[in-house]
Amino acid sequence: MKNTNKIIWSAVMLAGLGTPLPASAENQSTTPLKNTVLTSAVQQAQTRPKSNIITRQMMLKRQYIRETHLSPDGSKLAFRTLDKGLSQLYLYDTVNQQTKLLVTSRDMKAVHWTTDSQFLLIENSNGLATLNIQEDQPFPNQILNLDKDQNEKFVAIAPNKPHHFFLRSIAPKSFDYTLYRISIDGTREQLYQGKHALNNFLTTSTGALKYTQIRDGKITRIEDVSGAEPSVVFTCTLEELCQLVSHMENGDIFLTGHKNNNYAALQKFTRADGRFKTLHKDPAQKFDISWVYVNAKDGTPYLAKYETDTVDMVGLTDEIRQHVRRIKGQIQSPVITIQPDTHGKKWLVNDGNPVKGQQTQYLYDLKDKTLTRPLAKFWQDHADKRTEIDPGQLSVRTAFWYKATDGFDLQGYLTLPNGTELKTAPMVVVPHGGPWNRTTGRFSATAQFLASRGYIVFEPNFRSSVGLGADYIKAANRDFGKGRVQQDILDGADYLLAHGIGDRSRMAIAGHSFGGFSALGALAFTPDLFKVGIAGAPPASLTKAITFTAKAEQSPQARHNIFTLMKERAVDVYDPKDIKRLADQSPDAHAANIKHPLYIWAGEKDPKVNILDVREYVLKLEALGKKVAFMSAPSAPHSPKKTIAKEAYFYMMEHALHAHIGGGIEADMSSRLRRYLNKHVVMGDMGQSNTGR
Repeated sequence: MKNTNKIIWSAVMLAGLGTPLPASAENQSTTPLKNTVLTSAVQQAQTRPKSNIITRQMMLKRQYIRETHLSPDGSKLAFRTLDKGLSQLYLYDTVNQQTKLLVTSRDMKAVHWTTDSQFLLIENSNGLATLNIQEDQPFPNQILNLDKDQNEKFVAIAPNKPHHFFLRSIAPKSFDYTLYRISIDGTREQLYQGKHALNNFLTTSTGALKYTQIRDGKITRIEDVSGAEPSVVFTCTLEELCQLVSHMENGDIFLTGHKNNNYAALQKFTRADGRFKTLHKDPAQKFDISWVYVNAKDGTPYLAKYETDTVDMVGLTDEIRQHVRRIKGQIQSPVITIQPDTHGKKWLVNDGNPVKGQQTQYLYDLKDKTLTRPLAKFWQDHADKRTEIDPGQLSVRTAFWYKATDGFDLQGYLTLPNGTELKTAPMVVVPHGGPWNRTTGRFSATAQFLASRGYIVFEPNFRSSVGLGADYIKAANRDFGKGRVQQDILDGADYLLAHGIGDRSRMAIAGHSFGGFSALGALAFTPDLFKVGIAGAPPASLTKAITFTAKAEQSPQARHNIFTLMKERAVDVYDPKDIKRLADQSPDAHAANIKHPLYIWAGEKDPKVNILDVREYVLKLEALGKKVAFMSAPSAPHSPKKTIAKEAYFYMMEHALHAHIGGGIEADMSSRLRRYLNKHVVMGDMGQSNTGR
C-alpha cells in the first residue's frame, strides 16, 4: 500500500517547575518521605514562594490557538483561534514566513488538509466546506450538508486520493453502515456497506479499500476486502485491542495493540507465514504505545509516541532517532509532540512544557536540522490573547507510583501548592472519567487552578485506566463502586498522607463523569473521610449509565458491542443477579450514609448520563435531608462547552472547597457569572446572590 493514516490507540474519555520529576516504583514505603520522588517534590514546593491565585479567566483564556496543522508538503501551516465564540483561520507560509487571515466564523469545528496541500476542509455544524489555498479563494465553499436523518459523519481525509475524504452513514431503519469516499465536488463513491461499523480501514495506493477492521461482540476481525469476497486475515480479542496502522504492497500489515503483549506495541503481521513480530514497545515495560506515523511511500512506520509519565516521541529508524534527539536537545521540555509532513521535509513540533501553561510551536527542517518559531510574529501582534501564566505561579507536578493494599502497583499524579506546609494543607482527590481513560503528564488546568488556591491535588490512575498495559485494565475485575477500583483511589490518598502530604481532616474529592461517580461513592462509602464532594455529570448507577449510552446508539450491532464489552469489564445488563451486584455497590444504594455536602453539575443534553437520572438522585438526597447543591446547564452536553458555563463550573468547585476545607477563593464575580448562577443553580446555594432568581 501506501497509507498515511495516523492511528491513536485508546480503549474508549480536566505542571511543574522545570522538568517534571521522574516517576519510580522504588522505595514505595509507608515511612514518611522515603519515596525519593515525593521527597524531591515536597522540597521543591515548600521552598518556593507562595503563589497568587490563578483566576478563572486566566484558565479559560489559555487556549487561544485551538489547532495547528502542517500541510502535507510542509509549505504551509494552518491554525485556528477561538475567542468569545469567534473562530479565525490563519495560514502561515513556511517559505516567505508570512501569516494571513483566511476565514472568520462563529461556526468552525475543525480543519483538515487534503493530501496535495491544495484545499483546507472545514467542518461546521451543517457539514463541510472547502477553501482553495492555491487559488487564494476568498470565502469557503459549502460542498456538503450532512444528512442527520442518515446519521452522516465525517471520518477522515482520504490518504491516497487528492481532494477526497471519507464519510460514513447509518441508515435509520436497516441500520446499514455505509462508507463513502467523497470528492470536493460532492461526487460519492460507496466503498463499503454492511451491518458492522468499520472501526478502522486501510486503502491501497490507488484508493481501493484493502483491509477492514470490524468488531463483532468479543472478536475484532481484520479482513482483506480486495477480492471478490472478504477473507479474514486474523482476529483479535477484546483484551488485545488491535488497531490497523498501515500495510505494504506485499500485504503485510502494521498494527498496534496487545497481541501477545501486556503493553500495547507496534507489530508487523506477515501474511506469508501468518506470524506477528513486535517491532517496538516501551523498553521500561510500563506504558502502551499510543500513536504511530508511517512513511507515505511504502507504509513503513518511522515515528512513535508514548504517553508515559510525561510524553515520549521515539524514532523507529536511525535517521529519525537522530532528528528526535536533536530536537529534544534543543527544546528542554518533558512534553514534546511531533506532527510530520508527508514529504519528509518539515516537522511541526509542539512544546507543551507544563511549566509554561501555553504551547509553543516550532518548525523543524529535516534537511537543515534547524528549529524556527513560525508563530512568533503572530504572538507579538496578538500579545493580549496569549495568556502566559507566570512560571513562578505554577505548582510542582509529578508522576509517582504506589502500591495498593493488595500489592498492585499503581500510578498517579501529584500537584503541590507552592510555599505551603504540606502536612496541614487540604487535599483534593481528582479521579478521572471513563473509567477507561487516564490522567497524563500534560498540563492540567484543574490541578493548577486548585493548587494555586492552596490545595494538594492527587489524580490517581486507578485500575481500569488505559495506557498502562492490558493487565492494568483487567485488574479492575469489574469491581466498581464500593469495590477494588474505589479502594485504589483511597489507597493513593492514604499513601500520600502516610508520607506527610495532606491533612486527613481537610479532604475533598472532585470528579467528572466516572470521576463524578467516584465522588458520589466516596461520600457514601467513606462518609467520615471527605468533607465535601464535587461531581460533574455523575452517574449514580453505572448500570443505568451504560444502558442509556448504549440505547443512544441506533444500530443493534453497536449496542450489542457495547453490552458485550461492558459484560467483560463492568456488568452484564442481561443478568439480573449481576445488575443487582453492581447496583448494591453503586452510590445510589448508599445515599443514606452521606454526611457531608455534595455539589453536582449536569448537562441537560448529555448523551452519556441521563439528566433525569441525575435529577432523580438529587431529589433523593434532598428527601433524605442531605446537603446538596445542583447546577443544571440547559444546553450543555457531557461537559460544559460555553465559556460562561466553564467559568460557572470552575466557580462551583472553588466555592465548595473554600466553604468546606478552607482553601483560597477568587472573591470577584462578574455580573454575568452571577446571573448565570442565579438562573442555573436550581437547588442549594453556591454563594451567589439570590437577586433575580
